[in-house]
This record gives sequence, structure tokens and C-alpha cells, in this order.
Amino acid sequence: YEIGVRLVGSEMCIRDRNWIVQIGSYSNKENAEKENLRAKNAGFRSFINPITQNNKIMYQVCLGPEYDELDANKLREEIKKKIKLEAEPIVKKYP
Repeated sequence: YEIGVRLVGSEMCIRDRNWIVQIGSYSNKENAEKENLRAKNAGFRSFINPITQNNKIMYQVCLGPEYDELDANKLREEIKKKIKLEAEPIVKKYP
């Protein structure tokens, strides 16, 4: 029984500590792929997170994940210095 409690606690802890920086959201997958590649070429760990919003698929370009919000905020400031972005990057929990 204790092992089950520990496992549940560990899973919750891991899930609670995942933070990402969203640097863009696109309705066109090709545009998201271009932005994702631009972030990778600048040295960032990035990925595309497809979501459904108002019955449409949107492609979020995200950096991370980071283990805590402080690290994600540092990452947000770092990307702003290295790449000119169309919008302000958003720090949020993931998934």
C-alpha cells in the first residue's frame, strides 16, 4: 500500500513540475514547423503541441519542458534575447 501511495505522489510531483514556454500558435502546420525549426536552430529544445480550439487544430510551438516555473521564466527571457518573436512568449503548465 505504501508503494502505491509513493508512486501516486511521484507521478503527481512530476506532472505538477512541468512548465513550458509557448512562443507561437498557428493554424497552419507549416508555419508552426518553420518557427519550431527556428527555435531549434537557435539552440532551444522545442516541440509542436497540436491542440483543438473552437473545432480547429492549432499548432502551438513550445520550449521546454522545464521542471519549475522559475526556470521556464528564465527560458522565456533567453528566447526573447535570441529570436525576434511576433508575440510575447507565454509560460504555462504542461500538459
